[in-house]
Amino acid sequence: MMVKDNIIMSFMTRLKSIIDFNLVEIVDYWDGDLLAIGIKRGCKLVYLAANKSINSRLITYDFDFEIINEDQIDNIKVIKESRNVSERETIDEIREFLNI
Repeated sequence: MMVKDNIIMSFMTRLKSIIDFNLVEIVDYWDGDLLAIGIKRGCKLVYLAANKSINSRLITYDFDFEIINEDQIDNIKVIKESRNVSERETIDEIREFLNI
């Protein structure tokens, strides 16, 4: 069972209502980071992390889009990095990258 912060798990619940989770695999290569999670489809991996401002209720997201080699997990090609992105834009970008 994956233990993550409620902020990222709530995002994943909202994302699940928009995309078909049967087409992706949820992975946790960052078990020490409670605000980070991965979404994988084939050789495409989305690293997703939530950010909550201390002085605000605003939550933004960081994401990296990566192409991985399943035979050499350390062989990663970062396609795109984005920081402090809105939830709507994050969802749109994930859908486009994973073609779902």
